[in-house]
Amino acid sequence: MIIWITWTLGAGKWTISDYLIEKKWFKHYSVSGYITEEIKKRWMEVNRDTMYQVWRELKRENWADFIVKELYKKAKTEWWKAIIESIRSPWEVDWLKELDDFKLISVDADIKTRYERIKLRWSEKDNVDYETFVANNAREWDSDSTDPTKINLSKCVLQADFKIDNNWSFQDLYDQVDEIVS
Repeated sequence: MIIWITWTLGAGKWTISDYLIEKKWFKHYSVSGYITEEIKKRWMEVNRDTMYQVWRELKRENWADFIVKELYKKAKTEWWKAIIESIRSPWEVDWLKELDDFKLISVDADIKTRYERIKLRWSEKDNVDYETFVANNAREWDSDSTDPTKINLSKCVLQADFKIDNNWSFQDLYDQVDEIVS
């Protein structure tokens, strides 16, 4: 079983991943983690701008679905249950829909709630003010969908098999995840 996640910034994909790892024996794979490793190999600073830059470069060099294909191959050979996040492009979803075992979950929450969450996690890529967070959110939500190197979360969310509203408690989130996994 492989579950894929698309989300808005700070919506709770890590909370879902941690829950599935701890309670359901899933192994976690991350597009962001893959990109972060590539950034470090290039001796660049890890932040949202360099993540976006390297993500686009990898897609231009290898095609739009390169990273998700790499993570999928790894997941299929290493473990029997996996969660792979961060699906950000409709071009990725197009390839994933060809897989027999593809299920996409989208996670969202109110933008102010999401901003408060990213401030609490002290991530180097999320150390931004509210205006920058809103601008980053807009950039990733609805970009030019004809360019396979651009993020377009709105198109990914529309194609999700399941949608999670993460505006409430942890238990409410876990209940939604349990329902989807079962």
